[in-house]
Amino acid sequence: MLRAAAKNFKDVVVLSDKKDYEKVMNEIKENNCVSFKLRKTLAGKVFNLMSAYDAAISNFLLEGEEEYPEYLSVSYKKIQDLRYGENPHQGAAYYSSTEFDGAMNSFEILNGKALSYNNIKDLDIAWKVACEFEETACCALKHNTPCGVAVGENSKEVYLKAYDADPVSIFGGIVAINRKIDKATAEEMVKIFLEVVAAPDFDEDALEVKN
Repeated sequence: MLRAAAKNFKDVVVLSDKKDYEKVMNEIKENNCVSFKLRKTLAGKVFNLMSAYDAAISNFLLEGEEEYPEYLSVSYKKIQDLRYGENPHQGAAYYSSTEFDGAMNSFEILNGKALSYNNIKDLDIAWKVACEFEETACCALKHNTPCGVAVGENSKEVYLKAYDADPVSIFGGIVAINRKIDKATAEEMVKIFLEVVAAPDFDEDALEVKN
């Protein structure tokens, strides 16, 4: 039904994303109609959605048929715009495969500025390293290279161990801990500048700690 409606976007408003409801309602309130431009954009979103759906079906049906299939369908969804690319003068956005379900396409930024391309690369590595361990673990990383990895009893202990491994390189780096971060850990972290701190959860009072 969505595909059929999108084909007739000149006469039909088709909505596939609840985020677009407000745009449509605002245009109706202001102009008593929905503009051709918005109808066209909404139809395009439907075909994007349908192509991802069709690609998933195709990949499922052909899975295991050939080691290197003749056609490979991959669909990506934008997670967020980035502050800049590999260099400050370059633009960038972060996309993730629609078939991938993991921390790197579901994380939430709780505070601070938008991430950069290099932040994403470092965050991905740091988080994977920290999650390699069943114990409480911390990975401090900068420029794709871990400068401290530690395990211990709690988040404060593992952070301090990782910090002590290289107190110089950790400055301005990425820190990932595979457990909730409490206030005591946050109070240690704010003593230096860290570009990103990642964890599965934060205590409310930890989020209130200021440097």
